[in-house]
Amino acid sequence: MEYKNDKSEFIAFAEAGLGAEKCASIEVCLERVTRDIDEDFLRARAELYRTDVKNDDRLMEAFRKVSFICNETRRNCSICPVCKYCNTYIGNARKSINDTSLKMIDLFCGAGGLSLGFSQEGFITSFANDIQDCCVDTYAHNHPETPRDHIVLGDIKDVVKNLEELLRGRSVDIVIGGPPCQGFSMANRQRLIDDPRNYLYKSYLEVVEKVHPGFFVMENVKGMLSVAEQVKEYFRNIGYSVECHVLNAKDFGVPQNRERLIYIGNCTGVDNEQIFKEIFALSESIPEYNLGIVWP
Repeated sequence: MEYKNDKSEFIAFAEAGLGAEKCASIEVCLERVTRDIDEDFLRARAELYRTDVKNDDRLMEAFRKVSFICNETRRNCSICPVCKYCNTYIGNARKSINDTSLKMIDLFCGAGGLSLGFSQEGFITSFANDIQDCCVDTYAHNHPETPRDHIVLGDIKDVVKNLEELLRGRSVDIVIGGPPCQGFSMANRQRLIDDPRNYLYKSYLEVVEKVHPGFFVMENVKGMLSVAEQVKEYFRNIGYSVECHVLNAKDFGVPQNRERLIYIGNCTGVDNEQIFKEIFALSESIPEYNLGIVWP
C-alpha cells in the first residue's frame, strides 16, 4: 500500500471540498491528523505529513483550510472531506466498534461496495481479501474501522489454504462476496459451470465450508442463473439451505440499470425465500431515480 499517494489526495480533497476560509495555526489539526496509531501504514503517513508540511506550500494551505473546521474550539468531522485521512477519526472509528457486533468475511472485496450496506447495519470486517493492491488500499480507506492487517492482498487459493492462520481466532457470522466469473457472462453462450475461469466461486464455497458461518450472501452476473440449481446443490451438500433471485440496482434507489444474481444461504433454519420477499417489498417503497429526477 502506497501511503505517499495519500498526500496528494488529502490536498485535492481539501482544496475541492472546503471554502476559502483558513486558520493561521494548524497545530491542533495536524496533531489530530497525525495522532499515533499502532499500524505501520498510518504511522508512516503521519510522519510524511509532519515532515512535508514544513516545505510543501500546497500541503500547508490544505491544513490551513482543514484547520478552519478542526481547531481548539471546533471539530466537525461530519463535514470534513479528509476525515478518512485523519488518524484521530480512524482511531475513534475503531474504538466505537462493539465486541458483540456481527462479523463478516468479505471475499473479492474490491473497494468495499458490497460490504458497505452490512457496515451501515453494524457489521464489522473480520477478514477481507482481494488480489489487486489498489482494491485493498481503497477498501482500507472506505472502512476506517477495519485494521489493515484484516485486509489481505493475495490469491484466493492462498486464502483458502491459510484461512485459519489469517483469521487468528476472529469469529465470523456471515461470508459475503462476488467472485468474478467471466465464464458466466451473458456474452459467453456456453456458460459452463466447469469453465476454468469459474473456479473462483468454488474457492468462495470452500471458505464457507471451512468457516461455516450462519449465513452467506454471494453476488454474481445474471448469466450464472443458467447453472443456479447446480450451484445451490453444492451449497446444500455442505449443509446450507439456499435461494437466489435476480435483483436490479435501479429498484433500490440507485440510478443504474444493473442486474445481479444474489444467492442467500443459511444453516440456521431461516426461510431464505422470506428474506427475498422482504427485500422485494422494500424495493417497492423506494422511489426511482433518473438523472437526478425523483419519479413519483
